[in-house]
Amino acid sequence: MKNSWVLLVIVSLIQTPGCASDSSTQDEPKDMAVASSSIANDEETARSTVKKMLKLAESGDWDTYVDRYYGETQKFGSPDERRALVLRFEQHWGSRVVVALRKASEIKPAIKEGRAVFKNGDKEVFALHKDKNGKWTFHL
Repeated sequence: MKNSWVLLVIVSLIQTPGCASDSSTQDEPKDMAVASSSIANDEETARSTVKKMLKLAESGDWDTYVDRYYGETQKFGSPDERRALVLRFEQHWGSRVVVALRKASEIKPAIKEGRAVFKNGDKEVFALHKDKNGKWTFHL
C-alpha cells in the first residue's frame, strides 16, 4: 500500500505542469543569464589584466610582469631559468609584447574554455589563460 502511494505521488508530479521534469526548462533562462554574466565578467577582467600588463611592459618592469602574470612558473627549474625569461623580454621580446598589448587593450576578447583571445580580424593578437584560482595569465 505504501509503495502504491509513493508511485501515485511520482506520477502526479510528472503529469503536473511546472513540476518534475518540466522544472529544468524553467531554469534555463536563469542559467543562460548566469553564463552570460560570467562571460561579461571574464571579458572585463581579461581587459583589465591586459591594461595592467601593458603598464608594466611600457615601463620595462619585466621582473614584475613575469612574476604577476606568467602562468607557467612550474616550468622554472631554478631562479636562473626565471631570470633567463626576464632577460628575453628585456632584450628580445619587449617591444613586440608592448605592441601586442596595446592592440589587445582596444579589443573585446572572445572567452572560451578558460581562454581570453584578443583578435584583430582573423589574427590573434594576444591570449590569456585563466588559472585554477581565476586569475588571468599568459603562457609561452
